[in-house]
Amino acid sequence: MKRGKLWGRLVSAAGLSLSIFLSSIGNVSTAYAMESNDALVLDETKENTESATDASSNEASDAEADNDTDEAITDASSKELSAENDGASESDSSFDEYDHTALPETDEITVTAAGELSTAKAELYTLAPREAREADNSLVTRDSIHDGAILHAFCWSFNTIADNMADIADAGYTAVQTSPINECLSTNPGMNLHGPDGMWYYHYQPTDWVIGNYQLGSRDEFKHMCDVADEYGVAVIVDILPNHTTPSTGNIAKALKEAAGGSEALYHTTGKIGGGYTDRLELTYYSMGGLPDVDTENTGFQQYFYEFLKDCVYLGADGFRIDTAKHISLPDDPVPSDYSDAGRNTFYPNMREALNDYSEEVGTKSYDELFVYGEVLQGTNDRLAAYQQYIGGTTASNYGSSLRSALSSGNLSVNRLLDYQIYDDTAYGSTYTADTEKLVTWVESHDNYMNDSESCWKSIDDDMVIMGWSIIAARDAGTPLFFSRPNNSSAENPYGDNLIGAAGSPIYKAPEVKAVNLFREKMGEADEYLSNPGGNIQTLMIERYNDTVQGAVIVNAAQTRTTISTETHLSDGIYPDQVEGSNAVFLVKDGVLSGSVEGEGVVVLSEKIDGTGKVISFYNNKNWNGVVARVDNAEETLDTIDENDGWFQVTVLDDEFTIRFESADGKEVSPEFQITAESGTFATPDSSELYYSKAETEEGLGIHTYPVYFFNTENWGSVYTYGWLDGGAQLFGGWPGTVAVNEGSGWYRADVKTTGEITAFNLIFNNGNGIQTVNVEGITPDSKDIYLAVDAEKSNGQLIVNRYEDKESAEKALGVSGSYTTAYFYNTEGWDKVCAYTWGATALGDWPGKELTQDEDGWYSVVLPAGPSEDLNIIFNNGNNGKQTNDMKISDMKYRFILNNGISYQKYGSKKDAMEAIAGAGDVTYETVYFYNEKADDANWKNVYLYVFGGTDGEYNNLVGTWPGKLMEKEEDSNWLRAEVPSKALESGTLTYIFNNGNGTQLDDNKNITSTKNYFTFSSRDSFASKEEVYSFLGISTDDPSAPEEPQEPEATLTKKYSKYYLVTEDGEKLTGFHEVDGILRYFAENTGVMAINKWVTVEDKKYRALDEGRIASNEIIREYGSDYYLGEDGVLVTGLFDYNGDKYYAKSNGKIVKSGLLEIDGEYYIPDSDGRLMHDVKTAIYFSEYILGSDCKAVKGFTTYEGQRYYGKANGRVAKDYMFTVDGDTYYAKNDGTLAVSETITRFFKKYTFDENGKLISVGK
Repeated sequence: MKRGKLWGRLVSAAGLSLSIFLSSIGNVSTAYAMESNDALVLDETKENTESATDASSNEASDAEADNDTDEAITDASSKELSAENDGASESDSSFDEYDHTALPETDEITVTAAGELSTAKAELYTLAPREAREADNSLVTRDSIHDGAILHAFCWSFNTIADNMADIADAGYTAVQTSPINECLSTNPGMNLHGPDGMWYYHYQPTDWVIGNYQLGSRDEFKHMCDVADEYGVAVIVDILPNHTTPSTGNIAKALKEAAGGSEALYHTTGKIGGGYTDRLELTYYSMGGLPDVDTENTGFQQYFYEFLKDCVYLGADGFRIDTAKHISLPDDPVPSDYSDAGRNTFYPNMREALNDYSEEVGTKSYDELFVYGEVLQGTNDRLAAYQQYIGGTTASNYGSSLRSALSSGNLSVNRLLDYQIYDDTAYGSTYTADTEKLVTWVESHDNYMNDSESCWKSIDDDMVIMGWSIIAARDAGTPLFFSRPNNSSAENPYGDNLIGAAGSPIYKAPEVKAVNLFREKMGEADEYLSNPGGNIQTLMIERYNDTVQGAVIVNAAQTRTTISTETHLSDGIYPDQVEGSNAVFLVKDGVLSGSVEGEGVVVLSEKIDGTGKVISFYNNKNWNGVVARVDNAEETLDTIDENDGWFQVTVLDDEFTIRFESADGKEVSPEFQITAESGTFATPDSSELYYSKAETEEGLGIHTYPVYFFNTENWGSVYTYGWLDGGAQLFGGWPGTVAVNEGSGWYRADVKTTGEITAFNLIFNNGNGIQTVNVEGITPDSKDIYLAVDAEKSNGQLIVNRYEDKESAEKALGVSGSYTTAYFYNTEGWDKVCAYTWGATALGDWPGKELTQDEDGWYSVVLPAGPSEDLNIIFNNGNNGKQTNDMKISDMKYRFILNNGISYQKYGSKKDAMEAIAGAGDVTYETVYFYNEKADDANWKNVYLYVFGGTDGEYNNLVGTWPGKLMEKEEDSNWLRAEVPSKALESGTLTYIFNNGNGTQLDDNKNITSTKNYFTFSSRDSFASKEEVYSFLGISTDDPSAPEEPQEPEATLTKKYSKYYLVTEDGEKLTGFHEVDGILRYFAENTGVMAINKWVTVEDKKYRALDEGRIASNEIIREYGSDYYLGEDGVLVTGLFDYNGDKYYAKSNGKIVKSGLLEIDGEYYIPDSDGRLMHDVKTAIYFSEYILGSDCKAVKGFTTYEGQRYYGKANGRVAKDYMFTVDGDTYYAKNDGTLAVSETITRFFKKYTFDENGKLISVGK
C-alpha cells in the first residue's frame, strides 16, 4: 500500500461483490508512464487555477481576483507559458485544449450507484483511527489562532518545521500552516522549488488523499511535527484541496476511484470541460485551468476525503485551509440538469458533521474548535460572505492587493487601507453578512509570489513585506498569515536556494515581525484607530486601546526618517520601542505622541513607563560634522537623530535639566540650555535662547523658507533641485543641487531658505543624471503657482513645466495622482467599440468591462480609482468580439498612453510620443522562422505552433497570437515548418519562442533569439543560422536528410539504445567516467554507463555540465534557465572571482554569475554589468550612489582622478557627495556632483569655505 495509508481498501466487482483489504503503514513503488525528455506534458505540470494564463485571450473574467492565483504555474522559464503573458484573470484560455476532451484514465471498474457503494463502504470497514485520543495542549485553541498570527511555511518539510518550531514560537506565531500534505503527482520527483528538477505545484495535484508525499515527508513525520508544535503551543493548519486532482488521471489511486464509484464518478459530469468564473454553475461544476473537477458532492468521495481530514486531526492538526474553496458548491448553489438531486450540494455541511461526529467518537477537536478557512479569491459571484458562514472563514485577496499597491507606491493613506473590501451576499434570496473577524489577511500569498512577479517580488522587497505585515498584524480584525518567501530570495533571484523542504527566508522572525506579533497577542480585542500622523500619507499609525491595554504600531514607508508629533489615544508616559535592537523612545505628553521613525521602519509601542521627558531639537546651521548632546554635564554624551533637514533631535527622560550640543569630534560646543517644564525645546548654536517650534527658530535666525513643489510624473529615482538668485548666487550649491523631499504620491518639495529678503529666485528640477526641466524663473516669496508639473506634450529635450496653485489642479490637468489614474487608448485598428477591463488594484465590472466614449482628440480615456502600481492591470478590448490588447500594467505615472504601433500594443509617456511612433512606423517587415520537426511521424506532433513573448515591458507578449500561438506552415515534402515574426520585434533581442503542439505539450523556452539565427529544431534550444547547420547538428546528410550519419568506431563505439548513448567496447563492456570520443570529452555514468546529455554531473564533489550533444563544457560561459555559469579549462564549475576572455566575473556559491547589484567581496566593492562582466575604469551609479571602478574592477577608496576631475571614495566605495571630511589633518569638501572643491569658494549652511589648488580647506568666513 502507499505511504501513510491507515485505510482499508474496497475492491468492487459487478453487483457489489466486495472484498475488504486492511492496510498497514508502508511504502510501495509505483510505476509511472513518462513522457520523453524532449517535451513536457502540460497535463502533468500545469496546476493553474484562478490565474489568467492569458486574460488576453477570450474572456478575462474574474481577473479582479487580485491575481491571487491558485497554483498558476505560468512561468515560461520553467516549461510553462510565461507569467509575463498572463493576466490576473481566473480564466485560462491556454487550456482550451481540455474543453470537451476526456483526459486519459486507467483502472476502470464497474460498480453500481455511487450511493449504494458508499453505503456498503460505510458498513464494511473503518478508515481513520477510532482509539480515544488524548487532548492537545490546552493553550492551542481556535481563539489562540484567530487572535494570533499564522506562519505559512511554504514548501517546508515536516521535519524542517519541527526543527524550527522553537524559532516559530519565539517569533510570536500561534500557528504554522503547511503546504498540502496529500499524496501528489511524482512523475518528476526532484526537489527544486521552481525547476528544472521538480516543481512546487505538484503537491497541488493530488493523486490520493492520504497523509504523506515525497516533497514534505511521511505520515510519521507529520505526526512528529504536530507533537513538537503541541509542546510549543503552536497550532498546525493543513492546506487541503478537495476540488480537483492532477490531470494525469492515470496516476490517481485505485482506491480513491473505487470509493467514488469509478473513474467517471470521481469527477463531475462536466468536470473535464473548461468553465468560466462568473457563472456559479460553471465555477463549481466545471474544470478549472485544465484540472479535472472532483464531484465533491459524491457521497463515496466525501466519506473517503473526510477520513483523510479525520486522520489529520487525529495526528494533531488544529485547522484547515481549503484551497480553491469557492469552486465547491454551497447548498443553495445551482445543480446541473445531469443530476436528479437538486439538494446534492452538501460538501461543506457534511464535512462539518463528519468532523463533529469523529470528535464525539474519539475526543478530537470538533469543527468549531478547529480553525478552518477557505481560499475564496474575490471576483464576480465569489459569495465570500456565504462561504464564511458555511466554512468559518475566508481569505481577503482584495485587501492584500490594495496593501501591496500601497507599499509599492509608498502611499499608506488611511483611505486606501482602512476598508477590508468584503461585502454581504444576497444571492438566491438569502442574506449572508460579511464579517471582517472571519478573514485571513496577508501581504502576499504563495500564489501571488510564485505566479504574479509584478505585484510581489519585482515591486515588494523584504522591507516592504515587513512593513505590510506590521499593518495587518497590528490591526484588530482578521487573522494575519505570513508567507515565508524562499531562502536567499531577491528580485534578481526570486526562488533563492530553489529547494523544496528547506526553511524559507528568515524575515519571518525579523525583530519587527516578532515585536508586532507579540503586540497583536497583547492587544487582544482592543479597539483600533488608524491615522496618518500630521497628514503624512507615507506614515501610518495603528493604535489599539481599551480599559486594560494600549499601544501603537507606526510604519514609515518613506525612505528617509520621519518625525512624529501627533495626537494619540495613548496615555501620557514614556514608550520604548519594543523592536529588538532599537533604542528609540517615544513620549506622550498632554495627549501628543512625539518621536521619530527611520526610513522604511517600524516602531512598536506597547509598554509604558511612568514618567515624563522632552524631545529637544537642535538646528545645525553651523554645519558641524555630526551632533551629540550632553545632559546635566554627564560624562557620557547622547546620540542624536538626524532629521535630514539640518535639524537633530534627542529625547531626554526628564522635565527639567541642562543640555548642550557638541560636534561629534568635540571641537564645537553650543551654549548650555536650561530646560524647564515651560521652556521651549528648539535650540541653535548661536545663542542660549530656546524656541517653541522649527518655524519660530528659523524666524529668529532670520531664515525665510519658500517651498516649491514638483510633480515627478517622469518617475525619476531621485529628484534634485538646483537654484539661484538673479544675481547668480547659488541656493543649494553646485549642480545638480540638493535632493528634494519626497512627500509621497509623486510630489517632491524643495525648500528655499534665505537669510535676507529676496525679490525672486529661479529653479531647475533634475534627476541628477542629465535630465532636467527648463529654467523655472521669477518665483517670488508671494508666488502662489509654486506647484510644478511636466507638460510631456510640449517637451522636447529639456522638460517644459506648467505652474499650478495647488496639487489638485496639477493632478487634474495630468489625469493622475496617488489615488486615481487616467489611462488612454488610441484605436488604430478601427474597432467599432472600445471597452476597458481592469483587475487587481481596482475593477470596472465583469468582462469586457466599461464601454468608453471617444474624446474630442480621438483618444479614449478611463479614470481608474487607484494610483499607478504594479497591481493596476487593464485590457482595452472591442467588447468581447475577439479584439483586445495584451495585459497592460499601469505601474507608473508616465506610461499610460496605449496603442498598437503596427507590431504590438505598447505604452507611451504622452500622446505626442504615441502618435510619433505610429507616424514613423512605416511598413512592417517580417523575418521567417524555421523549425525542423524531428517528430513529424508522431501523431501528437502533426501540428506545431509558435508562441512568442518578450519586450522590455511585455510589449511583445502574444506577438503572433495568443496561446498556443501561430500554426506553423509545413514546407512541401519535408519536415520543415515556418512562420513569420515582425523584424523590429526580433531585432529587439528580447523575444522568447515556445514551440508546442497546440494540444498541451510544449518544448522548453528558446531564448537564444537573434535576427541572424532563425532556424530551430525539436531536440535543441539553440538557434542556428541555416538549415545546413541544423542538419549538421542532427547528424543528417544533406544528400539524404532522413539517413543519420553512422558513428565512427574507435576502441569503443558510441552506441544508442532506447534513446540513450553508451560507450561500448568490442566485448560488450560499457565504459564509464570521462572519455574522449570523436575529439569531444564526454561523461558516462558510473552506475549505468549512460552518456550524460544536457545535465549537470558531479564527480568527486566537482560539478561539470554536459551539453545537448553530450560534450563536457570547458572554458566557456553557458546559459541555463536565465542564469549564466562558467566552466573552467578543466570543465569544473567555477565559483568566486574569475577571469574569462579578458574580463572579470563573479559567480555565487551555486555557480550563477552575478549580473546586477553591488558586490562586497573581502571588503572590496564591485559592480557587474548586465552580462556579468565586472565594470572597470568607469564611474557609474547604483542604489542612488556613485562608484568609480578602477582597472582592477574594485571601487576606488580614497582620492582618485577620473576624466580630469578629483573625487574621494569613502570606505564603502561610494563617491563622497556634499561631504566635508578630514584626511591627515586637512579638510576637503566633495560637492554635490562628487567632484572635490578645488581653487574655489563654496557656500554651505550660510558659511563660505575656500579651498586651495589641492582641495585643502584654507579659510572659513561668512
